[in-house]
Amino acid sequence: MPATFVEKFICSMMWEGRSQPRNECFYGGMDSGGEEDQRRRFEDIQEGIENVKPLLEVKTRAVGGANY
Repeated sequence: MPATFVEKFICSMMWEGRSQPRNECFYGGMDSGGEEDQRRRFEDIQEGIENVKPLLEVKTRAVGGANY
């Protein structure tokens, strides 16, 4: 698993800066089962995150001193 993806996922789950319970939750769920199950779970998480991302980014534009 790419470490940057895992850390980004854990940080998105964090509330009030408490990362340890989120680490236990994530790695506890990933550790159960064999290597093939772990790979499939990771791919499912990646696919789920890709599904909820917006397809288009909207940027603001200043026209005449107002932002649109």
